[in-house]
Parts: sequence; structure tokens; C-alpha cells
Amino acid sequence: MYVSTCKGGANGQYTYVRLMESYRDENGKVKHKVVQNLGRLDILSQSDPNYLENLKKKYQEDYAEKSRLQSLNRLAQVQSLLSFDNNSSAGAPLPLLQYGHYLLKKIWDDHLHLNRKFKDIQHRQTILLPALRFLCCSTDITS
Repeated sequence: MYVSTCKGGANGQYTYVRLMESYRDENGKVKHKVVQNLGRLDILSQSDPNYLENLKKKYQEDYAEKSRLQSLNRLAQVQSLLSFDNNSSAGAPLPLLQYGHYLLKKIWDDHLHLNRKFKDIQHRQTILLPALRFLCCSTDITS
């Protein structure tokens, strides 16, 4: 989430502050949506002249803290997998880790963009097949 401003009112005389969120739609395009309208900047700045800067700083710190916690969580998961002691398991085999599909999915989606290509082909088929059926049927009637 991030803080954004926009002009509004008659002739754009007011600046409005809003809390925004970015996300990706089903086609992979980046979209933005308003989470909360906070109000006019001139009214919000009356009590605190640095309201906008403080608000932006707060959400940047929240984002940094969230990223830091996610990194620590991933690190703990990796360390728990690496610290697996084979001697204490009394001859039990090491756990089978199957992560190859993550790499293939990343290549499939991000580099080759095959998911978008297949959706495009599927969309074209839904449009073209009825048209072809209509053309084939109409040629049979006229001949």
C-alpha cells in the first residue's frame, strides 16, 4: 500500500489524500485501487503541517517491516530444512523435496509468457469457432 494525492473539486483547487494498493489482474497487468480516501490535504494539514510526509513515511516503514519479516520467515524455513540431522533419524531417508515445478512455473509465466499466450488462443477460439460454423452452414444452404 502507498499514499497518493489527486486533484479534485472545481478546477482542481483541492488536493485529496488517499491510500492506494497495487495488484495484478488475471492478465498480469498492474492495477491500482483506492483502499481509503483520507480527505482534503489542506484540512488534514491544519493539525500537522507534515501530515503527508509522515503518512508516507509510516507506510514505507510498514512495508519495510513486512518485507523483513517475510525474509526472516523464509530464512527460518531454509535453515530448518538444512539442519535436518540424518544421524538422529535412525537410518530414515532424507525428506523428498520437490521444488522443481516452482522454477518451471517461473520460466513458464515470467519469461516465456505462455499462460498469456494460451489464454489468448483460447479467447480467439471462442470467437472464431462460432463464426466458422456460421460460414460453413451458410455455404451449405446456398449450394
